[in-house]
Amino acid sequence: MQQIGRGKMGIKDDSLEHPFVSEKVMKKAKSLSVAEITPTEWYVVGGSEPHVVIRSEDWECDCLGFKFSKVCSHILAVKIFLQEGEKHG
Repeated sequence: MQQIGRGKMGIKDDSLEHPFVSEKVMKKAKSLSVAEITPTEWYVVGGSEPHVVIRSEDWECDCLGFKFSKVCSHILAVKIFLQEGEKHG
């Protein structure tokens, strides 16, 4: 594994920029590990429990943070993972 919303407040595109992403959330995202399950689904570990991130039209995560704020470190971790893959691929 490589280290490393949706809706009005969520993260719709591949950008890491978002007004609701704090430095703390970004730091956590960079510490998580990501494994690709399918081209649109990832397994994220390294926090208190593993989570699944899915991208269809928008980004989604099964964590409570996403359900509450539509922004989470797990989605950011996947975006970092994908951006790093583009740099090295």
